[in-house]
Amino acid sequence: MEAEGSKGGILIMWDSRNWRGTQVEMGQHSITYEFVSTQNSFTWYLTGVYAPYSREEKLACWEEISAVKELCGGPWVACGDFNTIRSMGERRGCNRITNVMTHFTIWIEEMELHDPHMSGGKFTWFRGVNHPSAARLDRFLFSMEWEESFKNIRQKLMPRAVSDHSPVTLECGDWEHKRSNFKFENWWLKVEGFKELVHSWWNEFTVEECPDYKLNVKLRMLKHKLKDWSKTKFREMTNKKNSLLEELAGIDLTMESRDLSEEEMMVRATIVVELENMAKNEEAKWRQKSRVLWLKQGDNNTKFFERMATAHRRFNTIDRLVVRGEEIVKPDEIKTAMVEFYKTLYSESESWRPGFDMIDCPTISQEEQDWLQRPFSEEEVLNVIKQCDGVKAPGPDGLTMSFFEVCWDTVK
Repeated sequence: MEAEGSKGGILIMWDSRNWRGTQVEMGQHSITYEFVSTQNSFTWYLTGVYAPYSREEKLACWEEISAVKELCGGPWVACGDFNTIRSMGERRGCNRITNVMTHFTIWIEEMELHDPHMSGGKFTWFRGVNHPSAARLDRFLFSMEWEESFKNIRQKLMPRAVSDHSPVTLECGDWEHKRSNFKFENWWLKVEGFKELVHSWWNEFTVEECPDYKLNVKLRMLKHKLKDWSKTKFREMTNKKNSLLEELAGIDLTMESRDLSEEEMMVRATIVVELENMAKNEEAKWRQKSRVLWLKQGDNNTKFFERMATAHRRFNTIDRLVVRGEEIVKPDEIKTAMVEFYKTLYSESESWRPGFDMIDCPTISQEEQDWLQRPFSEEEVLNVIKQCDGVKAPGPDGLTMSFFEVCWDTVK
């Protein structure tokens, strides 16, 4: 986008070895491109923004960006000079919240955009000798689809040279390319024939050692089986769901031109029931991942749970630490700092400990001692499992308490 007078232009560049860029829309204050990966056809959208100064024009600019976002059917990010701050802390010397600041924040929330933390500094724009004026005018704003597509998203302020604006980068991608830990998903228990499948796998495993070792090894072997099965099952369910939706759309199209026969109505009802069951399984999956348990079971909150799971993943990520006033962002340095902190925290400062010779302590009877040392009964263990929260997986194997309760006859 060409510059006009004091109004700056917008320049969008990309690496053509990795991305194919196509202009989608050119507005008064923005330009939008679609980018398609040259490797796997992954598609995302970018809107470059240069917002005006006046309040009326800013409102028109936000409306323009809102309309552009509606055209983009996938991960979307907007970046540039928005010429507006959101809070008093984003401008040096600011002591009041203006209507424009409030409207800007409301617009971001209504658009369901995420404004990530910016490391490396507070302000992106400076003016005057010794920079008496400073504000955060430049930023990245991205959609929920963007957040679901990328992990460990970081907004970073870069050093500036001659411009009064500092460059801002958005780093996206995995922090470490590691496989995620296995976590049993309770909706698997609702799949027809699941218990029988687990039983057959369990009987295939041959382990000859003491019972606790045998259980541990069998659970590890079962975990690998479940991983492979879940990938195949998920693909099958996705294909089946798409097929059912296509079939339902065809029946509904027929219904527009004529009445359905009794047989067609039965087929449609069966499809709807199957889709409802799939929706319940999908909701259960995202409910467990989101760890939000206070909403009513069975409500259609799938999208909410999915977004909460994404937020939970983001809040669980430590991508920076401040150690003795210095910010650390490199993964290896963060790990080292964590280890050193807890090593110091749990180290003894004193080498001397008080002694206790247990003289004159109350004792229990032999009968009470025998009762405490009695072997656990199967019924007692099962009752404890039933009293636990079914979505919790207390062990490192990732198997939930609901799994042990449902498959108790197999794993006991």
